[in-house]
Amino acid sequence: FPVTISLYFAHFIDKFFKLDNCDLLDAGKIDTAYMCLNRKPHWHRINLYQGLENANILDCGFVTMGGNPPLRIFDNDVAGQDHAPNARLDQYSIGNDIASLGNINRWQKHLVNIVTETVWDIEPSNFLSEKTFKPILGLRPFLIYAPNGGVECLQRRGFEPYVNDFRDIVDIDLREPYNLVNFLSVLCQQPQSYYQMKFDQLQDKLRHNLEQFKQHVSKQKRILQHTVV
Repeated sequence: FPVTISLYFAHFIDKFFKLDNCDLLDAGKIDTAYMCLNRKPHWHRINLYQGLENANILDCGFVTMGGNPPLRIFDNDVAGQDHAPNARLDQYSIGNDIASLGNINRWQKHLVNIVTETVWDIEPSNFLSEKTFKPILGLRPFLIYAPNGGVECLQRRGFEPYVNDFRDIVDIDLREPYNLVNFLSVLCQQPQSYYQMKFDQLQDKLRHNLEQFKQHVSKQKRILQHTVV
């Protein structure tokens, strides 16, 4: 079932995802360490949120956490799409935006996207959703808050992870999810020039993962066509 859902998300994103006509590779716009968006307050998301709060780095990034009431939201956030379940603000006070990058100006300003998937341990079920595909299409380095950093799940699809790309500022294992707050604390201390330098440094990998997403979708389409036949 999770594998089927992951296949669905890949096709859904390929068909419905909308990118604004903007330069996503403009390093000059980057001035914010990270982004971590959360609508449903699952336990692992709350755990990460509390870690960011305790480290006093919530304001160093773009962070949301929905709930009843929500813990942290954006005043000028985008609305959910009609084809998304529970798209309006009624649930958790955050629109279910599964087919865009959200506020594009905010997206362009952040360096690292922190992905909190729907499930905690994504590797046994080989589960990825639009939450992981967004930074791939939006050309941002990303880290998955999950056991082993979800590395095997990514590599099965040909994606290159970013768990070893920040050892120039901190020598910790980013496959270990509970190191993520410590990493972000260090990242938030870096100057804007570092964010822009690192982004330029990673552009070949960003482009590779974008191309690999297209190949992944094409492969899934061939599998489906073969199955139907």
